[in-house]
Amino acid sequence: MYFTTSIAVVAGVCIGFGVFYLFVGLRRAARRSRNLLFAGFAGTYAGAILAARNAFMAVTTEQQSTSVRVSFVFAAAGFALLGWYVASYTGVRPLRFLQFITGMYIAIGIAVILFPDLFEATAGSTRQTLPWGETVLVFDAAGAQIYPLFAVAQVATIAYVIAANVTQFRRGERSEGLALAVALGWFVFTVVEEMLVAVGVLDFVVRGGSTLATYPEFRRVLSDFGFLGFVVAMGLEEVKASMDADQVLLSYQENLEMMVASRTRELEAAQAELLAQAEVRAAAEERTRLAQELHDAVTQLLFSINLIAGSLPARGACRDANPAARAAPPHDRSHRSWHPRRSANGRPRSTSRHPGKGQPRPR
Repeated sequence: MYFTTSIAVVAGVCIGFGVFYLFVGLRRAARRSRNLLFAGFAGTYAGAILAARNAFMAVTTEQQSTSVRVSFVFAAAGFALLGWYVASYTGVRPLRFLQFITGMYIAIGIAVILFPDLFEATAGSTRQTLPWGETVLVFDAAGAQIYPLFAVAQVATIAYVIAANVTQFRRGERSEGLALAVALGWFVFTVVEEMLVAVGVLDFVVRGGSTLATYPEFRRVLSDFGFLGFVVAMGLEEVKASMDADQVLLSYQENLEMMVASRTRELEAAQAELLAQAEVRAAAEERTRLAQELHDAVTQLLFSINLIAGSLPARGACRDANPAARAAPPHDRSHRSWHPRRSANGRPRSTSRHPGKGQPRPR
């Protein structure tokens, strides 16, 4: 059970990374599409690995055929999402190529589901025993009629991701390019080895680092383990990128707090200056109002003086035209008392009715 258990562990790791980046993509707007593509890629390839595990553990060929078809559908979806993820990661986006290759994978998945005869016509399976005694049922997918189309799509996808990685290096993105190169290295090696073994070019794998031996039971399962390296490497790179982004956001937050404090002080100083200007403006308006009122009062006074001064020459002209009026004394009693009446001979006449008053009594 070591072999199938190890496959289950690999699938579990893929599912874990997929779920983690699914939540990261849904909760964070930064690099959302890239995180969601990585989550979809990890989830679909985990499904392919679990379906392959069920095929290895199948009891009958019918069960194995169903599991292998499901594994092919998930693998096709995973490779399609791999292309879009690399496009988002590297910034190299040949849209027509990606759309074409995605269409190929969709056609493969539909053909495997709707036309099982194309997949099972010439394919076969053999039961093999592993060195530690575990028995598995190995499916010969290279004999399926649909496999050449799937192999062409895989080769095109691998060529694209390598070209995108090289372009990323040429742009000067060394750290990101190195992480992608490390992640793709083992994964591409296992996929290419599996394809070469499937078409009969190779019939061995390297095991133990120094020994070449023939292990037919391992010929078509290396990519299941190869994907683990890609998930772990890119998962760690995405975690590092998220931590760097958080650090940048934290520094921005600290700078923002400092900027807000500085801006607050500037606003307070500006507000104090505006208040001082408002007080000066109010005082100037009050002075202007008082000056206007004083101006109006002076204007009215001058107008009144002008009217009075204009009427004085007219009255003087009337008195010059009437000499009697000008010579006539004022008609008031006090003035008459100082000018007593005179008799015909010119002597003053007594103003008293009683003799003896006002003049001496005769002797």
